[in-house]
Amino acid sequence: MEYLLTGRDPQRDFEGALRRLPPEDRARLYFASPLTRLRLVLRFLMSEYPAEFPEETLAERLCLSVEELRRLAGTGELTLSDDHVAAMAERLEQLTAIPVHWFMAGFNGELSPCIPPERLAAYARIVEKAAVAGIRPDVLDMAIDLLILQHNELAADHQAAARRNG
Repeated sequence: MEYLLTGRDPQRDFEGALRRLPPEDRARLYFASPLTRLRLVLRFLMSEYPAEFPEETLAERLCLSVEELRRLAGTGELTLSDDHVAAMAERLEQLTAIPVHWFMAGFNGELSPCIPPERLAAYARIVEKAAVAGIRPDVLDMAIDLLILQHNELAADHQAAARRNG
């Protein structure tokens, strides 16, 4: 709705801001708690969209007072339960279209229907091993994303070396 009214899209702008972060900062975000992710989005909205998302409106939509919103978005401590953070993430998803999955685990997408069945089977085996070992799925997902970043950096280094030598 925001896009239709203003031509601006909070979800796309936020995702673009994340993509512009250096890889090491993006990697650190994978280990951020849902509360930290919630704070990050609130700071983004309050700084980049002050007219579209005034503090009073954000506070009301998140069932907070303006002072609580400021403390939550700022450095002040505001203790919230995991359920409260999840509920606020759902409300922010309604406002911005930033998926609640991103707030809770960093996931921002859907399973592609073009994934070959053998890859899905391998994924199921990995998830099963992680479950047996007591590793939470969100931690496993973050580890895989970090491996992908490392793989991409190594591939880029290899290509650069091949160009220098070739």
